[in-house]
Amino acid sequence: MFPLNSKNCGANDTTYIDHTIAEVLARCVGGGTTTKVALTVVSRATDPADYLQSMSQRFCGQVIDATGPEGWAVEVKRETGLHDLAGQVTWTAEASSVTGQATARRIGGFSVTLHGTWRTGLGHYVAFTRGGGPNAMSPHDCPYPFE
Repeated sequence: MFPLNSKNCGANDTTYIDHTIAEVLARCVGGGTTTKVALTVVSRATDPADYLQSMSQRFCGQVIDATGPEGWAVEVKRETGLHDLAGQVTWTAEASSVTGQATARRIGGFSVTLHGTWRTGLGHYVAFTRGGGPNAMSPHDCPYPFE
């Protein structure tokens, strides 16, 4: 996983997570005090029955909103700490949209809008139905002060 924060995220797709089964690309569009982070998953699954099922990313900062591709449910769990805010964003494919369908090689439309200074947290996962995917868990990396 590569660093991604309000000072280190540009308008061009950059590899954010690089794993055997998937690559996650990120780009940012800023306007004033808000930043929209757009994520794209590039599947490397070789089994046609192995499809992207869900993805989650922790953000240290104020998550305003999150959206997903058509047929995907989006959940945002926000936390308030002593010095900071955090939000865990989870995208899950609805059962009817994935049953018996292979994942497109490139799936875009995952986005998060943040306010102010932010960074990605250590907690994330990308889950495929058969091949698993990358994950890291650390619920204690934020909401703590920025470095």
